[in-house]
Amino acid sequence: MKLFVLAAAALSLTVASVSADPIEQRKKNMEERRDVLRIIGPVAQGNADFDAAVVADALARLDANAKAAADVEALWPEGSGSGDTKATAAIWTDFDAFKAENGKYEQAVAAAVAAAPQDLAAFQAVFGPIGASCGSCHENYRSK
Repeated sequence: MKLFVLAAAALSLTVASVSADPIEQRKKNMEERRDVLRIIGPVAQGNADFDAAVVADALARLDANAKAAADVEALWPEGSGSGDTKATAAIWTDFDAFKAENGKYEQAVAAAVAAAPQDLAAFQAVFGPIGASCGSCHENYRSK
């Protein structure tokens, strides 16, 4: 009986992940990302006080978020460019470049986490590549 319950639970998780709407998944991912950036963006700009613990927690959350979006094929499958999305056709016309851009973001976030900045200047130095990657991706792959 336990085996049946475990198998049924695994199957339901598999079905849920297969049938999940990629547009909704990536919107949720970007909303999480936005929420974290609203915390540390003002710090990087000098408009909020630097707190190493807050920054470390926010960077860890960004890292988990970036890793959740690492499966680019799952979040941006062919045919998911229409509907309630701001994704542009450029994603699918040069998917390898889009994947590379996503990888740059993931690497920038991982490097910031590894740096564990302990002051504002150190944080600004590692936050710059994150912001640049966000901006580049939005410029090239997000409709205005």
